[in-house]
Amino acid sequence: MNVVARIEGPGGLPRTKPWTTPGALIVRTVAGAAAAAPAEGARVRFGRGRPKDADKPADVTIGEDDTKVSRQHGLLVHRQGWWHLSNTGKLPIGVGEYTLRDDGETVPLRPGVTSALITTPAGRHHVVELYVNAGDGTLPRPLFGQHTAPGHTWTLSEKERLVLTVLGQEYLRDNPRAQPLARGQAAAQLAELRPADDWNVRKMDRVVEAVRLRLSERGVFGLVETDLPQPIGNLLSHHLLTELIVRTPSLTRSNLSVLEDDR
Repeated sequence: MNVVARIEGPGGLPRTKPWTTPGALIVRTVAGAAAAAPAEGARVRFGRGRPKDADKPADVTIGEDDTKVSRQHGLLVHRQGWWHLSNTGKLPIGVGEYTLRDDGETVPLRPGVTSALITTPAGRHHVVELYVNAGDGTLPRPLFGQHTAPGHTWTLSEKERLVLTVLGQEYLRDNPRAQPLARGQAAAQLAELRPADDWNVRKMDRVVEAVRLRLSERGVFGLVETDLPQPIGNLLSHHLLTELIVRTPSLTRSNLSVLEDDR
């Protein structure tokens, strides 16, 4: 049975189950919040609808005064140990570096906070906060009086910076559908830029793997196979580049200058 707990309006979250259940999902908007325990097949919907609507209800309301937001715009389903988000509305949903459309694609949510954004043609932005409880079931607490945390960057060697700039040049050029450069193409470009270093795919992969493992050991999620559901594809490199370029300014557009052939 799919049981969804709900609260109306802004404010603190209850410190009871399912809100504090390990692995539970909490969906939050300005209109209220809903929570569901991580049972196989559990579902939570958000959209312009209301829980009591007979036709197309939503567990959490968002964009109640905006008809560009669908009554059921997003669906979260717990499947094989993961919460998966899919788009059931007419407008795309931005999820970090992803753009979800109504095409059956899903995005698995990692523990912690993920923001989903619905942007209308008129320029309105509707935000949904998705929170997956960690293994201890702790909820985020207000930090009203705390100092703002400084920005963080990861230290990279000159070799690592070169390899990751070549691999992630689409991200650095702000391509909205950026993907890592194909491995063979990246290795060929490295060989052209630095012929004395004898670059090939295997050598490049070793550099990338070393950075992934180093950041994973320091708490960055999504950089090793055990973090992700199958199939993985190029998600490991994608998450690494997103961490270095989107989430932190460890690589910036200025790094593209290394792609100039300065032999």
